[in-house]
Amino acid sequence: ATSLFGWTRSEMLGRNVSMLCSARHAAAHDSYLRRYLTTGVRHVIGTRRETTARRKDGTEFPIELGLTEVVHPRTGRRTFCGFV
Repeated sequence: ATSLFGWTRSEMLGRNVSMLCSARHAAAHDSYLRRYLTTGVRHVIGTRRETTARRKDGTEFPIELGLTEVVHPRTGRRTFCGFV
């Protein structure tokens, strides 16, 4: 995140990943996640796609994004990981 997006590690930790989304997707990011958690229907999770990301300075640039869900085997805690 530091070299590609311009944020420091401390600026990113604990923040919503929507700050890295293009303006088009940032506003809807939480509703996308909520829809998946409610319905279990995957639209983007488990796929790779070309999209647009946003740097700290607001410039947008093309990326290939892969999203996956990781469920902790003992606690069942769900985490989502994006790969650029």
